[in-house]
Amino acid sequence: MPYLTRKEFVEACHRLSQEGWAEVQRIAYAISRDRRYYDPDELLHEVIVRTANGKRRCPRNLELRDYLILSMKFLMRDAYRDKKRETSFRKRLYEDPSPILYWEDILKKPDDQILLKEVIKDVLRYFEDIPDAQRMLVGMMEGRHGEELGLALGAVEYASLRRKVLRRLEKAWIDMNSRRKLK
Repeated sequence: MPYLTRKEFVEACHRLSQEGWAEVQRIAYAISRDRRYYDPDELLHEVIVRTANGKRRCPRNLELRDYLILSMKFLMRDAYRDKKRETSFRKRLYEDPSPILYWEDILKKPDDQILLKEVIKDVLRYFEDIPDAQRMLVGMMEGRHGEELGLALGAVEYASLRRKVLRRLEKAWIDMNSRRKLK
């Protein structure tokens, strides 16, 4: 399927009529009505920026207005799914505090300090490709948050990295539990 180039996309944005933009903005307000994930203007802006940067591509056979509306819906769906996944992980952690108890049990036994180091090494293995995520995770295990972590990241980058850490922790948790069941 042929796609618009970045230049063609920007030109198409300039050609969209005021009525077309007004309709897209009305729909942006409808899509993000509860504003938990995106402000309506931010939602539309995010779709335009992602497409102009090449992260998303606009098909030639789709009107720009329709593409923007569909992309906003997909972006909201992804934001909702990410938030739901993060909430689900936290909920499971509170319902089943065994990982917390597991850590506390290890910390109480001086003989098991080697095991603690192995567990930490096993978890950090999931973050080998992202050094900032490793620093964030170690800092969070030490009880530090936000600026205390010493990461040179803006608010958006920090939030994005934090979500990525939570998603990978969830994957690590699932992997470690499945291995434990196999033994």
